[in-house]
Amino acid sequence: MHDNVLLTTQQAAAILNISCDGVKKGISRGTYKAIHISGKGQGGKQLRILLDSLPEEVQARYNGIEPEKPASDFDIKRLTEKQRTKLEHKIFVVKAYESFRKEYLKRDYRKAFIEYFKSEYPEIDAELKLNAGKLEDWVKKYKENGAAGLTDGRGGSGKGTTSLSEDMQNDFLSLYLTDKKPPITTCYNVLKIYYDDQGIKIPHLSSFKRFASSIPPSVISLYREGKKHFSDNHIASIPTVYERNMKSNDEWVADHHIYDVMVNGSGKIARAWLSIWFDRHSRAVVGYVINLCEPNADIVLDSFIDAVTKNGVPKRVHIDNGKDYKAHDLFNCDNPESLVSVLNVAVRHAIPYNAKAKSVERFFRTLEDLNKLLDSYIGNSPGNRPESMKGLNKKIASKCMTYEEFKQYAEAVIKVYNNTPHSGRGMNNRTPKEVYEADLESVRRFEPEAFEAIMRRSTNTATVNKNGVKFRELQGIWYNSETLQELAFGKKVYARYKTSDVSKIHIYNEETGEFICAVGFYGEYDYGADEEVKAQTLREYGNHNKSVRNQAKSYKPKKSIDIQAVITSHAGGLADIDISNKPTTMQLDAKKREELQTIKQAESLLDKKEPKHEAQELDEMAILTKLGKRRSG
Repeated sequence: MHDNVLLTTQQAAAILNISCDGVKKGISRGTYKAIHISGKGQGGKQLRILLDSLPEEVQARYNGIEPEKPASDFDIKRLTEKQRTKLEHKIFVVKAYESFRKEYLKRDYRKAFIEYFKSEYPEIDAELKLNAGKLEDWVKKYKENGAAGLTDGRGGSGKGTTSLSEDMQNDFLSLYLTDKKPPITTCYNVLKIYYDDQGIKIPHLSSFKRFASSIPPSVISLYREGKKHFSDNHIASIPTVYERNMKSNDEWVADHHIYDVMVNGSGKIARAWLSIWFDRHSRAVVGYVINLCEPNADIVLDSFIDAVTKNGVPKRVHIDNGKDYKAHDLFNCDNPESLVSVLNVAVRHAIPYNAKAKSVERFFRTLEDLNKLLDSYIGNSPGNRPESMKGLNKKIASKCMTYEEFKQYAEAVIKVYNNTPHSGRGMNNRTPKEVYEADLESVRRFEPEAFEAIMRRSTNTATVNKNGVKFRELQGIWYNSETLQELAFGKKVYARYKTSDVSKIHIYNEETGEFICAVGFYGEYDYGADEEVKAQTLREYGNHNKSVRNQAKSYKPKKSIDIQAVITSHAGGLADIDISNKPTTMQLDAKKREELQTIKQAESLLDKKEPKHEAQELDEMAILTKLGKRRSG
């Protein structure tokens, strides 16, 4: 016994996880064995507890050996679909919370995360009703027992088991998990034929239906709905901190959005497009273009020009992988003559199939929530189209505001958005305008003349011949002048042009990249009439029962609010982003300054010189309209 380890009362209490009084009571009841040894204490004796009298698991813990946890019998296939969905949401909360804590270093991290989560994921919060108690409980349970610890076993956790053999399960999955989305019954019938030929009887159809219901939603999403659906609905996005390390104009995000509103554009009923630039840090809209044409590279440039004109040049842009953003002369860092190379702007590309990465989708949802109050709102899909907007375009034309009226309204909505307080992370109930102005340290600009010359599109190369030169980007229009013939005949050249005015372009040498001359329209042109937009035909719904219709009509409000007038009037009293008090830096290298001076002189000579060729009077607006139609196709 003298070889045994002796523990003090405090040591025994700590390893037993009880109080010192509890240890003494255990000794008096004979549960633990103790002896007295000589030493300082009452009567010159000290109490010691024998380690080998303690439970075996306590002795093992004292020796640093943790008992093995029993193997978990947790099987996600035994959960109902509702239970699996709830489990996935709980795991998402725990993972997001862990990421958030690493980024958010203040003491109120728990409260800040709950506010952030409720704001960013209202649908999940409506199901889980997240609070501080639940959050800490889920973190603890997940750390100790993984997914099994977060599982609610009430209400049928044993459901979903299957009598199918492993081969039958695999064969069924090979048929069922495809983007063709075959019904369960069809897969079952094929398997029945397949196994009958082998003399094997398969279970009833209901067994396969139960097995199908046990397949996790994420698996169904990936194989039956596609990568984008899977990414949007099941890939967790780690919360990103924008307020600590970023400032205004550090990064702009670009995107397009087609409004869920029909407008009347000179008799043609269509939906307008919004091409936007969004400041990542402040959530402010810094520039945009609204038009009826489907977005193309020219419109991307026009919207970027609007943003840069108002708010200077950003350090970086975040764009998607669409062809309108991948034009060789705009946001291509590999091209030394591209727009971003000249402006010294970095480019970041969005992850494919991941719209959430650009953080502008929530802004678009806000726009459409407000648009639902307009008479000509048509819903976000044919299935969600309001009854009042079903029919031929000519039938709904009277409900549509004109394109110009809609532009005025849409611009007012953006202005109201920039002046509306936000509760999002880092916003502290400030408006995007306030955050943008407060956190903008300086403005990077170019001189007006330099800016106009830089913010142009570039064509591909073409060879100059006796008739001049034409480029496919400019619809094969001939450009010519004596200077062009003298300096560039037989040479390959490219042109740079303003998207809003193609009557005068700048010609550059393909090999050296040097400016040659400025040229204008040349020769005679014949333009065909614009192709009529084909009217969209929708199925007419049958008449409702007269009494039901009359009853429904009785609930119609006696008056209505003119949402267009309300928003436009309110926006009239709001201020645009004001950066006039920020320090400004003008940037342009010496070579570019020399080139701009040459261009200015060339354009001046072009304007003064009388044309030698008799040319038919050109309808420039018709040409630009034609170009817009072509680019939007």
